[in-house]
Amino acid sequence: PAAGSYAINLRVATPNTGAQFQIKNSGGAVLATVNVPTTGGWQSWQTISTNINLVAGTQTIRLQSTTGAGWNINWLEVAGGTFVTARRAANVMVEELATSSVAVFPNPVQDAFTLSLDQNFKGNIKLRVVNSSGAVVREYRLQKTQLRSQDRISLGNLTPGIYILNISTMQGTISKQVIKQ
Repeated sequence: PAAGSYAINLRVATPNTGAQFQIKNSGGAVLATVNVPTTGGWQSWQTISTNINLVAGTQTIRLQSTTGAGWNINWLEVAGGTFVTARRAANVMVEELATSSVAVFPNPVQDAFTLSLDQNFKGNIKLRVVNSSGAVVREYRLQKTQLRSQDRISLGNLTPGIYILNISTMQGTISKQVIKQ
């Protein structure tokens, strides 16, 4: 990624008080210290956020618990900055999809939702619906030919819960959360 400030969003759960961890870089430097709120159970999830500063280039980060109070993590998302995708190994293309307009409505959803994408999304689009275990439960391929597109996406027959939409193009990938009722 490019050098800059990035939001780290984490889906966590714990029945314990005082749970805490640090986000560290590959050299062991502490980028952030995060307090995990008591959520009421090991599977009672809450999304928390913190900001970290990264230097340019490939990054390895790790989470290290700093207290004896245990906690669970469901997923981690890095948001902001510039997304980088390699094309044909040597040709690197940079697009600022982080500022793109992606709308999911209605959300929460009963059976289907509308996915609205702005002009920053071009050509072939792969949409993956990922469950809380990280498994891809649906996959769609869309072709965007207009400046703004709206596609109806079905979540029928999926169990109620929280899903992550991974929207991928040649320019990069961004994620959105959708709640299925």
